[in-house]
Amino acid sequence: MNSTPEKRLGNYRLIRLLGRGGFADVYYGEHVYLKTPAAIKVLHVHLGEKAQANFLQEARLVARLEHPHIITVLEFGIEKGVPYLVMEYAPHGTLRQHYPKGTPLTASSITPYVLQVAAALQHTHDQGLIHRDIKPENMLLRGEKDLLLSDFGIAQVIQNAQASSKEQKIVGTILYMAPEQLKSETNPASDQYALAAVIYEWLSGAAPFYGSFTEIAIQHALTAPPPLSKRLSHITAEIEEVVMIALSKTPEKRFRSIKAFATAFEQASQVPNASTTILAQNRDKYSHPIVKDQQPVSAQRRFTRRNVAFGLIAGTGTILAGALAYQPLQHEVQAWLHPISTPKPIIRRRPRATPTPTPGPGATIYTYHGHRVIIRTLAWSQDSQEIVSAAENVQIWNAFTGQQRLQYGPNNYMIGADYAMAWSPNHQYIASSMSSNAGILEVHIWDAQNAQDTAICHLPTNFGLDTITWSPNNLQVASDFNDGTHTSIVIWDAATGRQVTMYPEAAKQTTVVAWSPTDQLLATADDNVVNIWDTTTGTIKQTYQGHKDAVNIPTLAWSPDGKYIASGSGYIPAGTATAAKNANTIHVWRSNDATPIQIYYGHNAPPSALAWSPDGKHIVSGNSFAGLNTFTDPQIWEVASGRTILRHRAGDSITAQSDVTALAWSPNGNFIASGSINGLIEIWKTN
Repeated sequence: MNSTPEKRLGNYRLIRLLGRGGFADVYYGEHVYLKTPAAIKVLHVHLGEKAQANFLQEARLVARLEHPHIITVLEFGIEKGVPYLVMEYAPHGTLRQHYPKGTPLTASSITPYVLQVAAALQHTHDQGLIHRDIKPENMLLRGEKDLLLSDFGIAQVIQNAQASSKEQKIVGTILYMAPEQLKSETNPASDQYALAAVIYEWLSGAAPFYGSFTEIAIQHALTAPPPLSKRLSHITAEIEEVVMIALSKTPEKRFRSIKAFATAFEQASQVPNASTTILAQNRDKYSHPIVKDQQPVSAQRRFTRRNVAFGLIAGTGTILAGALAYQPLQHEVQAWLHPISTPKPIIRRRPRATPTPTPGPGATIYTYHGHRVIIRTLAWSQDSQEIVSAAENVQIWNAFTGQQRLQYGPNNYMIGADYAMAWSPNHQYIASSMSSNAGILEVHIWDAQNAQDTAICHLPTNFGLDTITWSPNNLQVASDFNDGTHTSIVIWDAATGRQVTMYPEAAKQTTVVAWSPTDQLLATADDNVVNIWDTTTGTIKQTYQGHKDAVNIPTLAWSPDGKYIASGSGYIPAGTATAAKNANTIHVWRSNDATPIQIYYGHNAPPSALAWSPDGKHIVSGNSFAGLNTFTDPQIWEVASGRTILRHRAGDSITAQSDVTALAWSPNGNFIASGSINGLIEIWKTN
């Protein structure tokens, strides 16, 4: 079906995409000769000669780390300037997937993970290395309780490739970043702080600080975290004190090592009725300055509100924050520099004749904060008043006030890890992927008015799915599913959940499935081609092959009249013959004969989301963050000419360098909803 040669890096063949992050794409692969599985991480960067040498040196250090709880690096290399690492495959996913944000956990349940992470980090620190990006997403499971810590040195490689020697460099994920990391003074105690922040989130269900990037950074530097006892009434004083010691603002006030921290946490968890005095008496046993060759306090750079703020917005500053990279805006920081502690009232008279200004094209009307994790799917109601969005659950809310009307998430279920969801064309029902606590993956059909299930569609496998789509007559639902090797397409009866048909092993990797809005045609993005299936016969009618050499096709959508399809080219390795022509493009082509009519070149990173205007004349599209020289603001462009009409500047609360993960155009044509990787959704005006 696809004549494109298989993708291969070193001795490993890339089979399918496992996930995408701010630094890299991760693929499931296998050894060409041994047929053993592996996870292959392809970094989002093209390295020059000096940076290549740095990468190889960093990779060698990481590869030498041998520990039961550190993921094994099997191979690494550079292909046409693009670095990659081949690592041990952990089949049970990450701790973030097992315990989504907002899920409080008991101290006894997390203690085994804390001890394993700490053991891995202690070994790393003993080798003179620092992780710099501790977070649940980097904690993989080889078995049910057997943890592997991953991503050693990845952020450092990206940083070295992107930053010059004069730039201020910050590496880490802002939710868990130690104060000294904001000053680029990372040390082993920084990993301890990050692990403590993760433990805080596990115990309470929320990270120590929330807000915009700037707000969180300044809180890390200047504000003590809210006591755990204020968020969790049953927490013991012993556990709270251990965590708060590790979250001290200065490294020398934390435990002397990551091992000492984990030991203290374990002991505090085992003696729930012990008095705080016991820990205080033994504090010297665990805690003393841990940073070698520490400068005197007077010689160190001190944190002030002004220093932190301007350190973040300095013109040469570079911030790399895992999957979230951000350069704060000047006026947001100014609000922090001038707190409103004792303001003097200022009375201004509004001229009677001055009307309320009308928001112009691209202006943000409302920002929704109802989700805590990445937004993958959005849809508008028929009257252009409500939004349905899927993240840690499915929510229906007013697009202009944020008032939530409904939240869907049955007991003993959590939303499927791939965030698949679709609203039926008549807007009576919603289909969403759900995963039971037993790990059973299903597609639930439910009433959009009362959130009551009307049918449950059972998948032949629990491995995963990417998208759900409705037939235009509201009678059927289609989805992809993966068995670990190939992707198949399955169609269900929406009323009963009964399987109608299945196209087995339709492709090695299907990323998008979209039903035509006018007939029984189904478009599937398979590897780097788009196939159009006739669902009445189960045969392929057309194949579009314009995305040559792309690793995948991350987004596609039918035009409202069903005559055209817009599809985006995924990552194309630098140096590939077609990279200059096809990289970061969106192709618009006729669905009846696969003839291209327009190629849009307005993005400088792979497109991640797109949507058509109701009249079919324009497309809004966004891309993912792929380095400091990429922009991710959604943009509207004209289909006929390929001309960019409007570029929407994300508001202060959504980072300008955060992945655009979902887009939806209102049926009345006046508004666009855009979701991002940080869980926020903006409603903004079109022209």
